[in-house]
Amino acid sequence: MDRKIKTYKGEWYTVNSIFGNDWARFFYLLGGREAGKSYSVMRWAVNRKIKKGEHFKFYWMRLTDSSADKLLASNGKDLIDPDLKRKYNVNLIRKGDTLYSYDEVVRINKNGKTQTDNFCRPVFCKFFKESLYVHRLYPPLRKNQG
Repeated sequence: MDRKIKTYKGEWYTVNSIFGNDWARFFYLLGGREAGKSYSVMRWAVNRKIKKGEHFKFYWMRLTDSSADKLLASNGKDLIDPDLKRKYNVNLIRKGDTLYSYDEVVRINKNGKTQTDNFCRPVFCKFFKESLYVHRLYPPLRKNQG
């Protein structure tokens, strides 16, 4: 009997099969640079967030404060790929370590000028810095003051 084995021969990562496992709490993706790991996870998460809204909790972790601050700079502009922003119409604004999405509505005011109003949605993504948890588990050693 000849069995055909279904294989994925794409060049980029896909995460649908990975996230279909509900028994795992954390997933680690390992691979070469620019293989699409971050992009595929972000695409999956943005898609779920748009579909499920408040019922989908979205957290993003970084190992260092500097890498997290870099992604959060300028309202999370570099967090989501520009292609995904256009596809899903995502606009972000930052408050602390939390990103909120908002809708832009352009209207004409009483004076006949166009005006853009922003309507905030619930929390889009919360950021966690890994160093925060490392310091809780392994507090810095203090010298004895004797």
